[in-house]
Amino acid sequence: MGLTKNVEFRAVEDKEDRAETEVRERAVRRTFSAAYKARILKEIGSAPSGGIAAILRREGLYSSHIAKWREEATAKQREERRRGRKKNPHTDELKKLRREKERLERQLYRANKIIELQKKVAEILEEEIDESE
Repeated sequence: MGLTKNVEFRAVEDKEDRAETEVRERAVRRTFSAAYKARILKEIGSAPSGGIAAILRREGLYSSHIAKWREEATAKQREERRRGRKKNPHTDELKKLRREKERLERQLYRANKIIELQKKVAEILEEEIDESE
């Protein structure tokens, strides 16, 4: 009951007939600048009905790009409108520097205690040396 299909393969002998494609080992992601994203979003916002698809084809974009860019733009606007105290951009660095300062102060305290102990030991040893003479 084995059905076999006769498939005929044609070998292309001329290089001219073969399509030359370059396949990269690892795909490279496209990156878009903020100015480019803003320009495209503005253009799509003012496009007539049916014009959005033409813009996407022309630019080689997908609708998911536009959806994500719109989300990013609204999130940025929400961040700018946020009420209350604004986050200080130097807060993280300040916390890091304070931790480092505390660590160095502890290290200095230990070093001073060791120096005091060494002075006491030196005083005791000198007294013993003086007594033995």
